[in-house]
Order: sequence, then C-alpha cells, then structure tokens
Amino acid sequence: MAIEQKNINASEQFLYDYSLEEHPLLRQELTYAINLVSKYQFTDELLLYALSLMSFESQLEFIDFIHAHGGLSDSNDYAQVINTLDEFRTWGRAIYKALMHGEISISQKELRQFITTLLTKERGSAISKNEIEYFKRTDTLKSLFHLSSEEIQVLNFIYCLVSINSYRLTSLTCDISFFEFLRIVSIAISLPVMVVKQALRYDGRLYQNGIIKEINVNSKACASVFLDSTIEEYLCGMSDITLLDNYISNDNESTLDLDSFTVESTSKEIIQTLLAAPSPCNILLYGVAGTGKTEFARSIVANMSKQILSLKYGSSKDELRSQSFVHPLERLRALGIVNTLLAGDENILIVDEADFLLNTKEDRNSYRVTADKGYLNQFLDNSHIKTIWISNEVGSMEESTLRRFSYSLHFKAFTEKERLNIWNTILKEHPVRPLLTDSLITTLAKEYKVNAGGIASALSTISAYLSANDSNHKNFEVSIKDVLKHHEELITGIAVKDEIKSNVFVNDVYDLSALNLDCDANQFLKTIHSFIPYLKEDTKKHEYSFNALFYGPSGTGKSEFVKYIASITSLPLIIKRYSDLESPYVGEAEKNIKNSFEEAQRKPSILFIDEADSFFTKRETALRSWEISRTNEFLTQMENHNGLLICCTNLLPNLDKAVMRRFSWKIEFKPLTSEAKILLYNKYFQYDYKPLSENQILRIKSISNLTPGDIKAVWQRYQFADTGTITHDKIIGELEIEVQFKKDKDMKTIGF
Repeated sequence: MAIEQKNINASEQFLYDYSLEEHPLLRQELTYAINLVSKYQFTDELLLYALSLMSFESQLEFIDFIHAHGGLSDSNDYAQVINTLDEFRTWGRAIYKALMHGEISISQKELRQFITTLLTKERGSAISKNEIEYFKRTDTLKSLFHLSSEEIQVLNFIYCLVSINSYRLTSLTCDISFFEFLRIVSIAISLPVMVVKQALRYDGRLYQNGIIKEINVNSKACASVFLDSTIEEYLCGMSDITLLDNYISNDNESTLDLDSFTVESTSKEIIQTLLAAPSPCNILLYGVAGTGKTEFARSIVANMSKQILSLKYGSSKDELRSQSFVHPLERLRALGIVNTLLAGDENILIVDEADFLLNTKEDRNSYRVTADKGYLNQFLDNSHIKTIWISNEVGSMEESTLRRFSYSLHFKAFTEKERLNIWNTILKEHPVRPLLTDSLITTLAKEYKVNAGGIASALSTISAYLSANDSNHKNFEVSIKDVLKHHEELITGIAVKDEIKSNVFVNDVYDLSALNLDCDANQFLKTIHSFIPYLKEDTKKHEYSFNALFYGPSGTGKSEFVKYIASITSLPLIIKRYSDLESPYVGEAEKNIKNSFEEAQRKPSILFIDEADSFFTKRETALRSWEISRTNEFLTQMENHNGLLICCTNLLPNLDKAVMRRFSWKIEFKPLTSEAKILLYNKYFQYDYKPLSENQILRIKSISNLTPGDIKAVWQRYQFADTGTITHDKIIGELEIEVQFKKDKDMKTIGF
C-alpha cells in the first residue's frame, strides 16, 4: 500500500495549531467522536476526525492494528507511517482507501469497535485546564437565559464546530443538508433529532436571545449555524471583561447643565420622576438630528446622580463590530441580553441611533433593514430596566410600538433665537470669539440653519484655516460663511444661495388674454401684487399665506401662467416636480417636501409644485401608509407656509378634500375659446405673410379642445423649418392632427 505524499494547505495546517490540553471541551468532543464512529456512516472524514483526537500512542496502536490485519504490509510503508505520525491525514486517507478496496482483512464493524476503544481510553485520561472555566461560563448563560440542559449540549457542539480549531468536525459537516446536519448533532450528543431541531428553531431560546446569530437551513456550507461573536469570545475567555461589558459601556464624560436645554420644566420633571420610580420605563426622545437629544438624555440622567450606560453593540462607538454591519435584529437581541444581565435602579440605559430598531414599517421597495416588530414589542413589554431611546424619526414606527413608551419628547429644529443662544454658548471660551462681532453672530444664526454640532464643526474648521496662515484673517467673515453654507447644504440637501434671481423665460408671443380661465386673470394678478409687499417683510404672520391651485386639461397654460407671474413680479421661481420630491426610501419623500417649503421660506419666492395630484392622494382611498403620510406632510407644510404657493394638476377629482380647503384660489384652465384660437394662431404663425381666409378661420375655430400647448407644440415643430414651404393650410392640418392625437391617447387604456 503506497503512501501518497500530500502538501497540506496553509489554512488547513493553521486549524490544527492548538494544544489538545487547552481544548476546553476535549472530553465532550471525544464523546462526539465515539458516538459518530459507532453510529454514523463510516467515511474517510470520520476516520480522520477520530485520528485527530488521538495521542501519538493511540495512533501507534491503530497503525499496529492495521498492520496486523494486512495493512501497511510493505515494511517501507510501515516505517514511513511510524516516522510521520503527525501527518495522519496523509496515511489515514491511504488506510481508508486500502480498507475500501479490501486490502485490509478486517470488517468495518471490527474497525469501528477498535477505534471506539482507543477513543474511550483517550477520554478516560483526557485533561483540559480550561474545562472548568468554560463550564462556569455556560452555567452563567444557562442561568441568565433559562436554557435547558439539552440546549447547552447543542451549544457545546456548535462551539466545537465553529470556535475550536477542529477542522475534521468542520469537514464532517461540509456540503450536507440541514437535516443531515441535525442528524450528525443528534448522534454526537445522544439526543433525538427533534430535540436538536427544537433547540435550533428561530423561536428557540438560543436564537431569540442572540446566542446563535444565524441558522442557514438551506445552506450546504461548512457550518449551518453560527454563534454570535460576542458570545463566542465570552465562552473562549478571550478577555477578562464580563459578558455585560461586551454590550454596554459606562459613560462618565462631563454633561451640560440641564437648564441649558430649551425643554419645558414640566417635561423635565415627568422624565425625572419616571427614571426615579422603582418600576421600569421606556422614554422616547425623537426629532431633527443635531437638536441635542443625546446630550439632554445624558444630562438628565447625570443630574439625578444615576449611572449613564450606553449600548455599544452596533452603535457608532461599537468597539466590537466597527468593521461590519450589525442587523437591527442583532442589536435588539443584544438589548435583550443587557436586559437579562443588568440589575439595579441606579443604572439608566441610553439607546442612541435607534431609528432602525424602532421604525419597523416596511418601505414600499423593501430597501430598509429593520428589526422585527413582534420581537421589539415583546422586549418593550418585558423589559425590567429604565431605557431612554433616541431616534431622528418616528414616521415608520408602528402604533403598537409607540403606545408602549411611557413618555415621549419631540425635539424640533432650533429657532433663530435658540441658534443664537447656541452660538453664544459655544463661543464663550472659543479662541475665535474676538473675531466675531455681535452683529455677525446674529447674522450667522439667522441665515444658516445649522445645529450645535454644525456650529462647533464650523468653528473648528475655521480655527484650523486661520492658524495655517495669518493672512487668512482678512477673509474671516467670508470663510466662516462659506463653511456654514456648505455644511447646511450637506445636511439639508438645499443649496444655500447668496442671491436668487428670477430663473424663468416666457415666450415673446405669450398673451395673457388668450387664457380661458373661470376667473378674471388680471384681478388674480392684482391680488398677488398686493401680497408681495407682505411677502418681503421680515416678520410674517401665518394667516396671510397665499395658496393657489391651477387645474385643468394638459396644455391649457397652467405652467406657462406660473412662469408669467414670476416674470412680472421678478420673484424667483422654485419648481418642484414629482421626480424631485419622490423617493423609494421611507420618510425621504416627506423630508424632500419639507425641504422644498423651507427653501421657499429663505427669500421671497414662488414655490411651484407641478403634478401636485401625485402628492395629494385621497387618504380615504389610499392603499399604502406612505401615501397617507406624504399627504399629511404636505398639509402640515401648507398650514405653516407663509409664502406664495402655486400647485398644478390635471386630475382634480384625485385630490384630498382637506387639501382643497387649504387653497384660497382654485382656478380652472379650459381649452381655448374660438377668439383665443385665432389670437394665438396669428401670434405664432406668420410664415406666408398672408391673412387667414374665412375658410381657414372657420377651420381653426372648429378644432375642438385646442389648447395653447397644442399651438406651441406645432410652432416648435416648424420653428427651424424652411418657411418657404409652410402654408396656413399645412399648419392648420397639423393642429387638427395634434388634437386628434391627444384624443386617441386619452382613449387608450393601460394594461398588460
């Protein structure tokens, strides 16, 4: 029997680089091997697994046994094996191959019995200096998470599989179905398959408590089950810290004075009362990012002389997983572990960046990764600790989750006065304070809507800029405004412009008198002109907003009329279409709507929402929650907007009734009248320089539902054509075709 030499893969060699004496579960793994050799299909991998757990003495006994039964008959082969016992993978495969070819006169049953005898002897003499410490740790887990003895046995096997450098056990479970994996575990630990399956269920304690982080029932990888890395590190004793220390950190940093926050005293008192009470509570702080939610939470806990604890599992300060994404469900399970381990009323847990934990509603395209609503609500119900949750948004939180909070506090965007206070607070001891006059500070607070973090960041940047070169001091005011402007653009997505100019072009042939409206256009324009002086005032009152709705068929001149208004009033026109505001992400469309209104508030301007019917869905017929929240956001912004808003729609019946009530002007745009058709025709088409004949005039007037958009479309078609070949009859024919095309398009149905 020739012994084939084989180079050992470097990674494979590394897996054997450990001492059996340090193996905390050596006796258990020997038991696994005994059971598997006795009852599982005998393969080369099973043989090698058994050999990997034997001492050199046992391996030598095994070789002599094989030799006595006709194996390794060549003296050179026998000597080679004796001299290379540590290369059992090479000679072990050769022995298995010879056994399968009948070259060794021994039955498989006899071989199994002999290997079992050797492994049993090894188990009797096995000593592991780490065994006691390991079992202390599993006893802790068993007590904390109320695990059964069977679940601990399963956990021990999984630990050997994925954590101990037991390559052969890993190879044994490679490329098999999950059911076969359960069968191997069942045989190894001497438990029924159904008991093992129960322990590895998604609703089992091992998974629900986050001890096992992943179960791949459809996987054929080397392992179908993976331990949570923190639990794995705890079991192997990689550090001296406690299990609890893996998930939370003590926050002993300095905090701000509680009076520095613009939170009502009643709210402070209620929160302090809840945190001081013996019973558990869940408090939610939510609102715009950078408004001081986290600092307020830290300060109110410190003010009560309580210990601030921060969840570090999956947070931005996570030391354990800073290089990998932590699924919200994993972070929630980590909270469950903290809830189990944490004791005492002197500790208050702060869960920062909890957006993905709490906002469990699915978005329309399922891009958002969230925690499980049922698991979250169960945690909130069963928690025995005092927890302050911090989230920027609540729009995608389930009502069933929201009502489980003992108290909630909304942090709104800073007002100009609050920003001024923040500027003065931060600048108290700042080295650039002498460079800022009180007037400049007031201007910065008024013009740049940045939060406390943005202000601090801007001052830090400008300090570095000034220290780089003394000449930079001359450009101090310009520089700090530039830093603040770009920071605000980054955060809000709204470009901050030093000066906005009117950005519209109206065709020279535009004629207001041609429009067919259900009101006097000139009277409407006079009303707008009367509103403009108020629009330019610094102090604006909410009740004087100007909201107008233009509705009617496509092409009747709605958008062009808006541009005309902007041109004659010299007001900048901010145009927002569906594509500008819509987003596949939950809450983003609402944010875009809010940002659009805020952009219009910066300086006197006209906010023009085209295709408004896309955002004003009737809430009573809405099929999705995000359609309702989007409409609600528009209503809220309209209610608080004190500028000039014009919306256009072709589909008036689709609009929500509450939206309709918020428009003080509702103007219908209709197709051209007979006289207006001739008026616009003569303005656009003068190619053959001949007046229209009576018959041609009659043809134009008889074109049903002709609109300014139809005339403009035909005009643009022939704008650069050879005028020598264009006649009135040709143009009139094109108008008739244009209108007919529109009718045909309206009659088509959408389907598959």
